Amino acid sequence: MRYSEDEYAKLVAESGKTKATAAPNPQALNPKSPEQVMEAMTVWRGKGPPKKRAAKYNAKPCFRGEERFDSEHEAKVWDKLCLQVTADATAEAIGGFPIHRQVSLRVGSANERIRPDFMLVKEVFDDGSFRAELLDAKGFPTPAWKAKQRRFLKLYGLKIREV
Repeated sequence: MRYSEDEYAKLVAESGKTKATAAPNPQALNPKSPEQVMEAMTVWRGKGPPKKRAAKYNAKPCFRGEERFDSEHEAKVWDKLCLQVTADATAEAIGGFPIHRQVSLRVGSANERIRPDFMLVKEVFDDGSFRAELLDAKGFPTPAWKAKQRRFLKLYGLKIREV
């Protein structure tokens, strides 16, 4: 439904609302993007901009250099691992940086995966195989995580250590 300028002014006057809290002018509201729709709706409702939802379990993302971490706890574990690697001279021994982040591993079916936060390579053999430790920075282990961890242990005999 389209209103002329006069009809819209009359509608606003009859409703007893100010122009800021009245329904948006349909002619002025010709949104081209979802952001414009949300902006128009917040003016209409008399509220501020929509708030972002809080992260699950209140984890706040943070950065260490250019690396982004899902939580402050995960970043602290990264710092400790980097110090450990530097102190042990592990990187020189295996010929590369031994910490790999967010390694995706299959658990059972092809579409079911587990993603520990860190894989710390301890030793590389001549045939290209390696010995590694899987680590996950957990503030709160969920039941789904525990179930995947048990299946992974049962399938491969490897334990993912929570730190």
